[in-house]
Amino acid sequence: MYLHSAFKKESEELEQMKRVERGKDMDSLLYDLLTTHSHINFGEDAVRKIITDYLGAKTKFETDSKGNLYINVLKKNKTPSKVMFSSHLDTVDSRNKGVERIILKTEDDWIRCAIVKEEKYLTVGKEKVNKFQLESLARKRDMDFDTYTVRDGKVYGSDEPLFGNWVYTGIDAKIKSEPKLRANILGADDKVGCYIMCRMIEQGIPGMYVFHHGEESSCQGSKYIAREYKEFAKNFNYCIAFDRAGYNDIITKQSGSVCCSNEFATALAEQMNRRLPPQEKMKPSPHGAYTDSASYTEIIPECTNISVGYKSQHTDDETFDHEWLTVHLLPALFQVDWESLPVSRDPSVRTHGYLGYGGYYGNYGYSAEDEEYGSGFTNKGGIWRKTSATTASMTRTVKRGAKNIRSCFDRYKHVMKNVDTFDPETGFDDTETEEMKINRILLTFLSEEMSETEKAELVLRAYEVNPDDVEEFNSYHRSWGL
Repeated sequence: MYLHSAFKKESEELEQMKRVERGKDMDSLLYDLLTTHSHINFGEDAVRKIITDYLGAKTKFETDSKGNLYINVLKKNKTPSKVMFSSHLDTVDSRNKGVERIILKTEDDWIRCAIVKEEKYLTVGKEKVNKFQLESLARKRDMDFDTYTVRDGKVYGSDEPLFGNWVYTGIDAKIKSEPKLRANILGADDKVGCYIMCRMIEQGIPGMYVFHHGEESSCQGSKYIAREYKEFAKNFNYCIAFDRAGYNDIITKQSGSVCCSNEFATALAEQMNRRLPPQEKMKPSPHGAYTDSASYTEIIPECTNISVGYKSQHTDDETFDHEWLTVHLLPALFQVDWESLPVSRDPSVRTHGYLGYGGYYGNYGYSAEDEEYGSGFTNKGGIWRKTSATTASMTRTVKRGAKNIRSCFDRYKHVMKNVDTFDPETGFDDTETEEMKINRILLTFLSEEMSETEKAELVLRAYEVNPDDVEEFNSYHRSWGL
């Protein structure tokens, strides 16, 4: 789906931003992480290399068969820490593999990502023309076809393109292209988390640092550790993931399930807030989605995610506050006494709302009976207690699909938020194709939640403003090939 007017504005905004210079406008490590494209199917090895090269030969690290990267920083007395720190190596972005990623910044230090794409356009003489201008030129020559195409610099028209009945219109034209900046998923979710952990390792802050494989594809790496290395995970009292949008959240529930105690979250917020600005303070939040730290909630008492300053994750509008990260968040994290935090939650006992991603998007219709049968937990008085290792196939299927559901809803919400709705008074952009117009009208129906009567009124208004435009819209089956 292509929303032309939105992208046109976006391209202009991106062109006005400053290109980030490595080592000058941004720390080299963070720049390298953001410009390295990684997905569950490619690129994680390159991210691991960036991390291990940066930390140097003195840092010991291990990688398991899934691709999870472990770095253990011991306490001063050479004993292991009870804290697991978590981030993930992948992003949701599977598109534009191998294309250079350009990091941009606004005047107030918000970071975006763009790529260069060739944009095709048509010229007649020295002028750019769109579809409607081309049709107008043809009508001046007493020609009006359903379809136009360009071959060897000449414009042909046809009402029966499948049968090859093409007529030369007398118009000569050329197809050209020019490079344009297009917004792209930044990957701050979770390259910012990886960067934070590298800086904490550099500071010598004790902990087991786990850079997880495949979080964006149903938390594959963390689930593998929880399943295959359960005894290893039992060594920790805390799992703290640097993987959360915004400025303020210390997550206490993921998908409706309690993942850490309020005592723990409040104590962590108090320590961090001593060094955070008054307008943006940390606080407990029950509105978490399922992430890597949730994989350990049956093993590790206190599991949470902390906001790290990105927003609009999983979309081309993704951005993060670079100043917040470097000036405020990192210094606050460096000063936390992690092992002094309370340990109050019993991982064998959990209060449980509903299955899957309900905590983030609402219940998808699976009842408590479904989960009681499938998860091996029994609900008594609102408290879920683990009773067996049984897991129903339906429950496994729902959990595997949950991450995709969340990503789809993120994208849907992004489109609904940014759609340039159709107004008969202003009409369409000159360069919008018929398909773009149709999509914009359909999105207007959805975003405005219009009733059938309201849709009819919109059509009537459009007809009264300009009947010719309505006739063009009704002939949407026509196509134009270049």
